[in-house]
Amino acid sequence: MSELSPGAPRSTSSPPGAGLPDLPARPPLPPLLPGESEAFAGLLGLIRRLRGPDGCPWDREQSLRTMTPYILEEAYEVIDSIERSDSALLREELGDLIFLLFFCAEIGREEARFTIDELLERHLRKMIGRHPHVFGPTGRLKPGEAAKQWEELKQEEGAAWRSVVDGRVNSLPALTAAYRIQEKAAAVGFDWENVNGVLDKIEEEIAELRHELSAEPSGSGPRSASDTQRHELGDLLFTLVNLARTLRVDPEGALRGSTARFVRRFRYVEERLAQAGTRPSQVGLAELDRLWEEAKARESRGLDEPLRDPPLLDPPLPEPPLSDKPPV
Repeated sequence: MSELSPGAPRSTSSPPGAGLPDLPARPPLPPLLPGESEAFAGLLGLIRRLRGPDGCPWDREQSLRTMTPYILEEAYEVIDSIERSDSALLREELGDLIFLLFFCAEIGREEARFTIDELLERHLRKMIGRHPHVFGPTGRLKPGEAAKQWEELKQEEGAAWRSVVDGRVNSLPALTAAYRIQEKAAAVGFDWENVNGVLDKIEEEIAELRHELSAEPSGSGPRSASDTQRHELGDLLFTLVNLARTLRVDPEGALRGSTARFVRRFRYVEERLAQAGTRPSQVGLAELDRLWEEAKARESRGLDEPLRDPPLLDPPLPEPPLSDKPPV
């Protein structure tokens, strides 16, 4: 489809809300706060100026496909700022992500896929329709009941039958995909009665993995896992994600935290050895274990700062030419 100018006509492919169940007129909603309307208008105006005939060459040549890696990067940076509890950083990263999302919406408008008001109105109507306990006669619900109702309403929106666990999860990180699939199944009642059932299942999966590993001859050195071992290990990981969901813990965030702790402790081990003029490969496992426990003890006393600034894992990349820079 050829690119249209920023003044492209409104898409006439479908009216806002098409394909969704009949919804009541938009209910009264809280008004915008002072300055918000101007800020949204300013953001769209900026994007249209950048993609206009006399705008930025880099911005003008971007497409929906070329923008996907930047959206993914900014989404992870938003997650990182949330986990750091850094409000100033979160403000910056959310701003970057919102800019990219509106940037993509403007590309869709230019290509006559939809208009901005059509996109937002459709989503507004969809969200109202999925919250009858707020905007309709359903009445107050508990969080679990609201989640179950959400999945049931999603089922009704499509003309053809679809599974509760259908969805675009293939592009998600594996832990997050497993979490969302389990969450969808649990919303319609397919769930453990309590956390003890999940723990029992974990022990069962470990026993099955041990059985498969014991079938291999010992002392044969490094080897590739068999298909059955890979299968059992996947089942164990899937069940561990189920435990995280039952405990309402984000498995991605929990694993990132554990990885960060490992990096911090191992750097401490390296620094202590460097002070003695040696390195990990030159000492035995007993000494590495001793220093590892020392690092853990320091953390328990709140002394988790490195002994010195750690070196960069990778050399910094050179700054690209101005015309090749991404928009954020």
